Amino acid sequence: MVKRPEIRRVIRLKLVLTIAVSVLAYLLWGASAGFSSLLGGTISLAGALIYARIAYRGGWQAPTAMLSRHYAAEMAKFGWTITGFALVILLIPVHGLGLLLGYIAATAAYWLGLFVKLEKN
Repeated sequence: MVKRPEIRRVIRLKLVLTIAVSVLAYLLWGASAGFSSLLGGTISLAGALIYARIAYRGGWQAPTAMLSRHYAAEMAKFGWTITGFALVILLIPVHGLGLLLGYIAATAAYWLGLFVKLEKN
């Protein structure tokens, strides 16, 4: 699916953070919060996979072509995020704080991934 090791590392970190926050939300506020947190993290995780598929397909090309792919990937990820939240909120009774915390935790994986990368060097 995703062949670049740095992208796989961020995806795995997103998954770990989503599960950790979901378990914590479950323990603090109950099953609804834990499930909602899992849904929030899944929205972020799916967005990252969409971004990776669009931005990194085709290998190295001219800088303008690569930048265009990154713009397209970011637009697709943003569109998915809005759609994912709308679908979840409209179709599933969710715990709002749990949903938001799951999304934030998974999204924080980008920044934590950079921090871990800097620490290894």
